[in-house]
Amino acid sequence: MPLWRLLHAVGITEPTPEAQYVCFDGPQQELPKGADGSYGTSIPMHVALDPACDVLVAYQQNGARLEPDHGFPVRVIIPGWIGGRMVKWLCKIVVSATPSDNFYHFNDNRIMPPEIDAERAAAEGWWYKPEYIFNELNINSAIGAPAHGEVLCVQRSASSQPFTLRGYAYTGGGRAITRVEVSVDDGCSWTLAQLQRPEKPTKYGRQWCWVFWQLTLDARALLLAPTLRCRAWDAGNNTQPRNITWNVMGMGNNCHFTVHVHQQRDAEGNVSLRFEHPTEPGALKGGWMGNTAGGWKVRGLEGTQANHCSYSRILLCTACARGATRRDGGSARGYRRSRACACRRACCCGTLQRQKVLHD
Repeated sequence: MPLWRLLHAVGITEPTPEAQYVCFDGPQQELPKGADGSYGTSIPMHVALDPACDVLVAYQQNGARLEPDHGFPVRVIIPGWIGGRMVKWLCKIVVSATPSDNFYHFNDNRIMPPEIDAERAAAEGWWYKPEYIFNELNINSAIGAPAHGEVLCVQRSASSQPFTLRGYAYTGGGRAITRVEVSVDDGCSWTLAQLQRPEKPTKYGRQWCWVFWQLTLDARALLLAPTLRCRAWDAGNNTQPRNITWNVMGMGNNCHFTVHVHQQRDAEGNVSLRFEHPTEPGALKGGWMGNTAGGWKVRGLEGTQANHCSYSRILLCTACARGATRRDGGSARGYRRSRACACRRACCCGTLQRQKVLHD
């Protein structure tokens, strides 16, 4: 049931000073904190009343009644928004002049500046600053194949060995994902992937559904790959940053999805590649980011592991360094050079040799 129809049925057809927000509350005594232990939140009235926003009070999924895990008997659905606004087991809808006063509306789903820790947020009232609320999804993408722990045997004798990378991408606001790019040289260069769109846009031009992407490469091209990275772009020309930005709730991080590639060799000299994702789903242990809080070491702007090259950020072989340009357009020859890097990672040109490191 579209929420705007329910609001029209009770005489609310436009925002007024008394009707600025629609508040949703779940069952009482569900959670440990707050006045009544309920989970509650709110959305602006102009969103609730806009048919193009497709806000629903849902009682079915794919033609069947909702399962308990999905919010039976009814729940809120807000396409393009975070799940924290889509209250399950919906018990109450209230029209209000102010946002929800529920404990979890203020103390959850916020993205604060990286210098704000939990103690400072509580002491200085950062939880109540409206500019840090997290509502619409930001752009994101992920690699699904190769899977975490998957091993690829590379056949050097074959003329070619096709290997397909697959994943998904999404964004908020009903904007279209316009492209997904994949890098096998740690972000030095990017290749367009093919997109599959499972759903058509709505009659208002909104695209709520994620897209799937795939890219087929010669597996031998991955022999020099330190990582596999993907990034998406949307119709607003939003894309994903290279690095994580820490925030106290760990929310909204959408940096490049990065899979580490580990080369292995057996007693017969056969080469295989093992792929390591950042993390495993849920509470499962595994992934290069580490299994415990603080296990991911941060040096400068990039996260590294102990066995990762730590000398700096731009790795070039000697030949590439002669003609390289900095990000500001200047010559790389003006960079201060450190001693040769001890790791034997491939340069963006594909040269596998001891490398010079250029600091920015």
